[in-house]
Amino acid sequence: MPRNLFLSQFRWLSAAPLLLVVGALAIIALTALAGAQSNESGSREALFDFYQRLSPSASDPSDAFQLVKIDEESVEAVGPWPWPRTVLAELVEKAAEAGAKSVVLTERVDAPDPLSPETIGEFWLSGARDEALAQQLSLLPSTDAALAAAFAQTKGAVAVSETAPADPNRDSALERTDIQAANWLRFEGGEAEFVALPAAKYFYAVSEDLAGAATPSVAALAPDRDGIVRRVPLLWSLAGAPAPSLALEAARLALPDSDHGAVVAINSSSASASAQGRLINKIGVGENVLSSPSSTALRLDWPKRLAMPTVSASKLLSGAGSFSQLEGKVVFIGLDEYLAPPLRTSRGALTPVEIHALAASQILAGAAPKRPIWTGYLEAISVMLLGAAAIMMAQRLEFWQAVGFAAVVSAILLFGAFLT
Repeated sequence: MPRNLFLSQFRWLSAAPLLLVVGALAIIALTALAGAQSNESGSREALFDFYQRLSPSASDPSDAFQLVKIDEESVEAVGPWPWPRTVLAELVEKAAEAGAKSVVLTERVDAPDPLSPETIGEFWLSGARDEALAQQLSLLPSTDAALAAAFAQTKGAVAVSETAPADPNRDSALERTDIQAANWLRFEGGEAEFVALPAAKYFYAVSEDLAGAATPSVAALAPDRDGIVRRVPLLWSLAGAPAPSLALEAARLALPDSDHGAVVAINSSSASASAQGRLINKIGVGENVLSSPSSTALRLDWPKRLAMPTVSASKLLSGAGSFSQLEGKVVFIGLDEYLAPPLRTSRGALTPVEIHALAASQILAGAAPKRPIWTGYLEAISVMLLGAAAIMMAQRLEFWQAVGFAAVVSAILLFGAFLT
């Protein structure tokens, strides 16, 4: 009799395994809901990478862009990298002469040219080796002035701020930015003076002449925690003013809206605000509207064919051959994998100039893959419902039948995730 009383009092222990399973399902559901829009979920990102390989973007970067790469052949012909900016100026001039619509230099210019007369003259002055020679060198034309003169003949952009913040996608990386400081930017959806944009910094400075001839555009690329580049922020805050990324500026220049590039329209709801200003949820370039999170980061949607038409810088400088393929194109000038360490992407290793060009092509195509917010709630509810169904089925099926049922349901869920 005492034994039966004990069992009746602790009969709930027989349901402990079921309670543990339900608790585990609740935790999984909450995790799925919390990470629905996060880029820190490695398994979720890897799964989406797989889906992108199954269904690549239809955009074709060769339609609007052309690469001029500074490669091993170019270094052997001209000399070791870095080159004086007078050589880069010659590249810009040659591209313009070949009919390029505009030129985007992806190697940063927000640091003194180590081969400029001023820099060399300062070196000689600091060593007091030949003061007369140093003063003569410092009086020679600036290499930045030569590069500015080349860009004055064509539309273009130059790279600045090559190093990104630790994680520009976080709200803590956003900076209060005065949108009145950019005449190429238009705010829609009410009145606002300040927006919150990821902060970028000049490494040193850009000469006034060069900044006036070409648009300083942020070159920074920030990989996710697993080291893979999946996103490119399109708008940055640079010295408190809006600045485009190289990809956004190239897309602006590729559109025929105006002589100085298309106007970028940004949109924000009145409810989306922070201490730094309004949070942007849409970016419009031409007729294309790209939905984006508040960090303005564009999720890369890779095309089937990543290879882009490329010309060696040495051939362009020598004028050997015809360069009709540059006519009407936005020309990117940058280092190849021989000189610039490639970055990891979900489609293999790519150089920064290739990533910027592919992102610019995606902007023109209006492709901005983004998971709808409702999918996170659907996942959480599905985990609970299917978990409960699995428990009920397991009580009625043999072991291998239960395993087969779980496999079929998992396949259906993967397919459903692919469709959304």
